[in-house]
Amino acid sequence: MLFLAVFLLLGLLYLLLAGVVHLPSAIEPQDLLRQAVTRTKAVKSYSYSIKTRLVTRQGTRNLSDLKGSRVLPDGVSVTGKIFNSPVEIVQLKGVTYVKDRYSAKWLALNGDRLGDTGVFIAELDPLVLLDFKETPLVVWGKKERSEKKELLVLECTPRVANRFLAAQFVDFKYRMYVDPKQHYVTRVKVEARSKESQTRLFIDLGLDNFDKPLKIEPPAKTSTH
Repeated sequence: MLFLAVFLLLGLLYLLLAGVVHLPSAIEPQDLLRQAVTRTKAVKSYSYSIKTRLVTRQGTRNLSDLKGSRVLPDGVSVTGKIFNSPVEIVQLKGVTYVKDRYSAKWLALNGDRLGDTGVFIAELDPLVLLDFKETPLVVWGKKERSEKKELLVLECTPRVANRFLAAQFVDFKYRMYVDPKQHYVTRVKVEARSKESQTRLFIDLGLDNFDKPLKIEPPAKTSTH
């Protein structure tokens, strides 16, 4: 019996260390989500990476693959690909700067024309993915490690507040990764289904450098349009 008890204890310890099972946290998942979302959305600056894709019967269509930084109230800088085409965008003080891929010149557009369409709202302001109509019912997911740090995983099916996403998609499923010490949301995985077809949307958002001294400046040479 003693051998069996030791064997079971070692087995449980292995599962805990592997993240397959975990003991209940001191904080309820609902409260942790509320605190983490509130704390993350209150930051004044952060860096991020975002990948979005659509999966259809015909295959996978990559929508965006970007890395960027955001400095509130309106500073944004992103580089990467949209629809598999290279892009470089800066937004600052009501002006959007887009780098022409052929001439390497910057075009200056008054206003937030890209964001106003709603199409690229998550790419330019990714924390809109944390806008919910109410705090959703949350369950614990498996703990995961990222860069030698253990993250708490929260799973939920929220009602999203973003009008563009809500108009196009339903059945949202979220996996949110929370730093257990700082209570920041460091990663968000989203899956949803199109209202019109079986097409599925997948978003993978990474967040980092919260409230770090990031700086965004307008390009040196621009032409106004």
